[in-house]
Amino acid sequence: MPASAVPIVNPRTIAWRLIGKWINVKGKWGRELKGRLVFSDRYLNFELELVEQYDGETLLSLMQNTLLRWDVVEYFRELNDEECERIVSNWQSRGDFYEFQQQN
Repeated sequence: MPASAVPIVNPRTIAWRLIGKWINVKGKWGRELKGRLVFSDRYLNFELELVEQYDGETLLSLMQNTLLRWDVVEYFRELNDEECERIVSNWQSRGDFYEFQQQN
């Protein structure tokens, strides 16, 4: 397929479609955040909840909420079902998932 045939899609519309879904965000510093997208504004700033922070394959931390500025995001993508289930089961095993769901 020639490069001219590839459709150009605005990343804002992709981000807005992913609100409420589980995503992976790769930061320019090399770390990855996996969590549920709560909010994205027109500048592509992200708010994530139930976040896991990774450096390669190593889990560094768990966070209830985090905000990401657009200038630290290298790319973002939707997680597949297996990755989503693993994250939810991790939070459920800690007991935080249901408490967090009831707060929202």
